[in-house]
Amino acid sequence: MKLRKLLYLPITAILTGMLMGTPVVSGLDLAPAQGTAQPSAGSIQSDSGILGTFSLTAPVYASETSDEQMRGLWVATVLNLDYPSKPGLDVETLKAEAVRILDSAAEMGFNTVVLQVRPSGDALYRSDIFPWSYYLTGNQGTAPAGGFDPLEFWVSQAHSRGLKLHAWVNPFRITRGTVSNPKQNLNNVAKTNPARLHPEWVVKYSDGSMYYNPGIPEVRSLIVSGVSELVKKYDIDGVHYDDYFYPAKDFPDEQTFKTYGAGYTNKDDWRRDNISRLIEDTYSAVKSVNADVRFGVSPVGIWANKKNNTYGSDTTGNESYYSHYADSRKWVKMDWLDYICPQIYWEIGYAPADYSKLVSWWADVVDGTGVDLYVGHAAYRCGSQQTGSAWQGTEELKRQFQLNAQISQIKGSVCFRYAFFRDYAPLGTFIRAWYGDTETDSVPAVTQLSVGRPQKNISTTLSQYYVLGASDPLKPLYVNGSPVENRTAKGYFGVLVKLKIGANTVTLTQGTSSVTRTITRTPVAAAKAAKMNRAEIIGGSAYPNVYDEYKLPGESVTLKCTAPIGAKVTAKLGGKTYTLKPAATTAPAGGLYPTTFSYTYTLPAVTSTGRVIRIGAPVYTMKYGTVTRSVTATGDVQCITPGAPYYAQVIDDTAFTYASNTTTGGPVGELVQGQKDYITAVTNGGTWVRLGKTGQWILRSQVKRTLGSAKLSGRISAAAYTHDEKWDKARFAVSEMTATKVYYDGAQLIFTLTNMTNTQKLVLPANSPFTGVTSKTANGCAVYTFTLKRADSIDGYYISTESGKITLNVKPRPKAAAGSKPLTGMTIVLDAGHGGTSSGALGPLGTGMTEKSIVLSAAGMMKTSLEALGAKVVMTRSTDVDVSLEQRLKLTRDTKPDLFISIHNNSADENMDMRSIRGMGSYYKNRVSKDFAEFIQTYLTGRLTVSKRTTYQSNLYVCRPYWTPAVLIETSFISNPSDFEWLIDQSAQKKLANTLAAGVAAYFNQ
Repeated sequence: MKLRKLLYLPITAILTGMLMGTPVVSGLDLAPAQGTAQPSAGSIQSDSGILGTFSLTAPVYASETSDEQMRGLWVATVLNLDYPSKPGLDVETLKAEAVRILDSAAEMGFNTVVLQVRPSGDALYRSDIFPWSYYLTGNQGTAPAGGFDPLEFWVSQAHSRGLKLHAWVNPFRITRGTVSNPKQNLNNVAKTNPARLHPEWVVKYSDGSMYYNPGIPEVRSLIVSGVSELVKKYDIDGVHYDDYFYPAKDFPDEQTFKTYGAGYTNKDDWRRDNISRLIEDTYSAVKSVNADVRFGVSPVGIWANKKNNTYGSDTTGNESYYSHYADSRKWVKMDWLDYICPQIYWEIGYAPADYSKLVSWWADVVDGTGVDLYVGHAAYRCGSQQTGSAWQGTEELKRQFQLNAQISQIKGSVCFRYAFFRDYAPLGTFIRAWYGDTETDSVPAVTQLSVGRPQKNISTTLSQYYVLGASDPLKPLYVNGSPVENRTAKGYFGVLVKLKIGANTVTLTQGTSSVTRTITRTPVAAAKAAKMNRAEIIGGSAYPNVYDEYKLPGESVTLKCTAPIGAKVTAKLGGKTYTLKPAATTAPAGGLYPTTFSYTYTLPAVTSTGRVIRIGAPVYTMKYGTVTRSVTATGDVQCITPGAPYYAQVIDDTAFTYASNTTTGGPVGELVQGQKDYITAVTNGGTWVRLGKTGQWILRSQVKRTLGSAKLSGRISAAAYTHDEKWDKARFAVSEMTATKVYYDGAQLIFTLTNMTNTQKLVLPANSPFTGVTSKTANGCAVYTFTLKRADSIDGYYISTESGKITLNVKPRPKAAAGSKPLTGMTIVLDAGHGGTSSGALGPLGTGMTEKSIVLSAAGMMKTSLEALGAKVVMTRSTDVDVSLEQRLKLTRDTKPDLFISIHNNSADENMDMRSIRGMGSYYKNRVSKDFAEFIQTYLTGRLTVSKRTTYQSNLYVCRPYWTPAVLIETSFISNPSDFEWLIDQSAQKKLANTLAAGVAAYFNQ
């Protein structure tokens, strides 16, 4: 398939032109009309158009048709899109990934896998013609370890699951480059590569790739020989060419035409005949080796437009007849194929390329021939986030399948491609249901037995393990011979297995199918300390290490170091010697073992003020038998006396503050760049700084420390309260950019400007959310107390600064608009949890359907529902990509939305019986988020068929915002079979999306 399709983004499908054979349509880079083709010398013509060259001696094979409907799935290897996940994997991982894909394909109801075995002039099989693929081993020409042959493994594993395997070949592409990143150096391909051995066959094209020249007879013979080799060596069920023949009209082959084009009146007809010869010769080669192996091609969905060719379709898109010189209509009429699989990647009713018109056109083409018609479907377009797109959800694919069922010439479908089913859960749900019952779409699909967790044999210290999997709901299921009870309607199950020490064999059986996992339980090993080589104070353990420790008089510092158990350790500091206490007194037999020695040192009272006093670096001395060692700490102990002008100033754009010198419990406030406060401690190896007036802690890396000469003392010269479109602003003109502190409890908001000697009167307008404000000075700070008119009527606050001004920004809760779009004017950030390399939790289908794909689907539906009510929705991710927690938080900070909602699935520990652990819960951290968390939890669980858990206050990173209600919703437990079935049911998730949107509107309408 063309890689342009492989990189397709659903939102921009129509606008980005040809994507793996997707035509550019309706004025977007249309191919110029070239008229109806004329017959060339040596060709014959019928009422169906040009049929091809005449040969009396060419053998004729009867095309074998199949009564079984094709249920195909493309699996791409180019750029490691589907398999393997990256180059250079070990053999066991290669096997495991293949098994995972095949298990998933069989479980979803597919009966054929179309595996790309020649992605770019190289091979994923042992070939005497083409080198081993770069996408397999990371080095073209290098074989996998141990003689492993991926295609041989795929064929055998596919057949053992009742699947057929068609070998997908890209015939002419040698390398896959781009205009910005061309790959056109033959020295970079394997020395055995035919392209390197015959550079005269190679064309470097303007798209950055290299291609074999189709006009050279030896090139076509090379490709046909490669196909013959595949059919001879492997028990494959079919050979499959994709749609990439000539890449475009401007292919530079003028000299080749002069050499080989005798008898042709124009180059276009010659090019078409080159491709037709390849097709005819390939068909003959396949059948001469094994008549049972089927040969098919998946061309671009539009052969030609009627305006340019009498026999064309009623379309206005890019035409393979004129752009790629693929006369696929002739191939069908000449019976040079067993099947044709046009890539019809547009929706029903799409005027430039209407799916319904195209399938009817292709049905007419195959009618009366021996060629089966399969439709190539754009499954990758499902789940579009574009408002109004026909490809939202899976309804368009369902409509197409329903239409196919009404056209007798259509013998099946092939869906592009595996990863989209893996990453967008509703696709799998739809295809299972469809292939289970195409008439009603209501009977559960027959599911093959599989175990989703554990994914493979494992070792654990647990005494029991919860095994999750899927099965045929209509057949009995047994675990180690005992019946499995309480399966879901679709056959998902969970079994809690008791484990003995050693290997535990867990075998699930259903009819003739069985799956075995070996779970090895190992005893919990006692921690064993590393043995020391000699008696000493271990380097770097003497505290303070590198960074000085600062504390106030009367506060304590823990002096500590690491030395052998049984040693005597002292520390000398400030002219006195202190004996340290060991954490352990008895050493294991047979040598030296370390332990921590410590002493709580209290800084002495001082009479001086206004300065920082260096007490010194502790000197540690160890005595062990006859050995004595001394080490001086590399950091000092320092005493900050009252009034010392020792300041911290924020250097990052924003910096969270904490209640203590740890991130446990999460932040309690936030400062912005330039704000400063006194320092009253630096501790934990210099990691944390305590701020004097706020009493909060901040990471040392986020502040600049300065020992000044004057006190930090500011004045407020003016104060004003204003309101803009969404935010109220209490703005203070100040002489010092001092630290601030906000306390909010739902009834009052207390704003403290530290190190201020006065206050200024603040006058509130009548439309503010507060009944009034009082101010006072206390402990050298200006304190403003705002009392709310109604509890929880503000939805956010944050601090901003500008030259000489500090502003408290307060968000009154917005009011829903009247009418059918109550969320008009509101912005909501939706966060689909995990993504990319973070799969999230696993359910009964294991990596075949993980949390990251389920929540992405749910978030996409929620986006559509919220937008239908007028909201502007911003997604942290709309595809399967890595997005860090910091990036998610930054998006909300930059957007300042009206809500931030993070969607996740819950799970439980592997040693718990998860059948009883289920339901929906919501999480928040800050008081400003509590009201929405409680409201939406009650709203959703009161209207959905899902168990209600509770609302939790938790230190989750994405719940940190103060500037908007930030809530994480665990929609249900992926590890509970019943919840999992609900999570992947498209109609249930649509209801969830609609209910969430209605709940958001109701929240703003309180």
